[in-house]
Amino acid sequence: MGMLGCLLCIVGSTEIVLHAPQEKALNSVLEIWLLAVQPAFLLYTASAIAVAFFLILYCAPRYGQTNIFIYIGICSIIGSLT
Repeated sequence: MGMLGCLLCIVGSTEIVLHAPQEKALNSVLEIWLLAVQPAFLLYTASAIAVAFFLILYCAPRYGQTNIFIYIGICSIIGSLT
């Protein structure tokens, strides 16, 4: 099952990268800053951090020993910000 899971992760990641839309090139730090302060991105960042803290502080101590999805969720949510 572990090898199948690894294979599915590799195939899924490859599919996502191959079918991702083209992005425009960013030429300056100002362009990055203007994208980073848009309301939709700030709302997403705040909600991702809030959900991650909820999982870390509430769910992990209670359900972390029996449910691996708590830690997978924390890792995925924090990873989505990068």
